[in-house]
Amino acid sequence: MPPKAKADAKAAAAEKSAEKAALAALGITPALKKMMLLDALACVTCGGTTLGPAVCCCKQSNKPPAGFDATDALLAAAKARVALEKEAARLVNAAQQSNVANQRLKAKEERVAAESDFSVIHQQGTGDDLLIVAEFPQGAKLGFSVEKNAVTQVTVGTDAAAQGVKRGWVIEEINGEPVEASKAAVLRAATVAMKSATGPLKVGFRAPMRDDVHCCSECQKFVQEEAFGAGQLSLHGPGKQTCVNCEEFAEMGGGDW
Repeated sequence: MPPKAKADAKAAAAEKSAEKAALAALGITPALKKMMLLDALACVTCGGTTLGPAVCCCKQSNKPPAGFDATDALLAAAKARVALEKEAARLVNAAQQSNVANQRLKAKEERVAAESDFSVIHQQGTGDDLLIVAEFPQGAKLGFSVEKNAVTQVTVGTDAAAQGVKRGWVIEEINGEPVEASKAAVLRAATVAMKSATGPLKVGFRAPMRDDVHCCSECQKFVQEEAFGAGQLSLHGPGKQTCVNCEEFAEMGGGDW
């Protein structure tokens, strides 16, 4: 290669390298550069471009004069379009994940329903538990013990055991009416319902969707095992176990935060 041609090539390479460094300093990636080349500044006043997302809404657009440096406006517009595209992709992905989660939940509800005699099963609370309604014949022995409003024991051979009621489930309603989270309220509501109803006694239980979630006796939320302090699950159990947040709140003296 002749010396002049070699010098020209070297100069061109240096110029290209300098341009690349200048673009990088401005935060202009190759992808953004392509987007900017396809766009054009429509108005100097508002910064609207032909591709948006900001569109000129001025009563009289102020078009850029010849030689005007529109780099900043075009870069801002390109970044805004990228952000919108990412947000749109995120929403689509979230919708897909939600759809998958709903399909899994529906499959679980159908599976539980198929394996039991429960009359109503649907998602409840924060999504970590289900509301399951079990029906007990009039005069029948229910077959489970409670602490506060939580099932602590299920007797073998009873209707509760036959229907699949489990330790740790929480009584939410009786015959469709909400029940206060106390043993006295649960027993009172059950007694009244059994004396006045002509049909079966319907007990609505909140049941965990997974084995690693348990109900806090204070906040009444189903939370993961990690949310309980040492010994809460093994020593206290349903109706007495308290999550760390409620323990800390109690230590602070309760009341309003």
